[in-house]
Amino acid sequence: MRVLVTGGSGYLGQFVIAGLLREGHEVVYTYSSRHVDIPGASGCKVDLATGEGLQGVFSSPVHAVVNCAAISQPAACEKDKEQAWAINVPRALLAALAQQRQASGATALLVH
Repeated sequence: MRVLVTGGSGYLGQFVIAGLLREGHEVVYTYSSRHVDIPGASGCKVDLATGEGLQGVFSSPVHAVVNCAAISQPAACEKDKEQAWAINVPRALLAALAQQRQASGATALLVH
């Protein structure tokens, strides 16, 4: 199964990726600013607020998405509410999933 982990360079994302790789899944992960090299997984720079970079992730069908991307610090959310909404409510990701379904008929499971 090809699994996308958003926020894969973060603390939670790295553990999710490790578990998926142990189970034999093909893993693609997103990062925004800090690339972490994870052997066995492919990283893609993506801006989840705008969707920039998602086209590369969906070049092959994705069967499941585990969304670990978030702005979780309350002070950061209060400081930039629009950015917090754009990341924490993943509209660009949902649009990419809908586009994949329309283009190929592939429906991905979303774990959010």
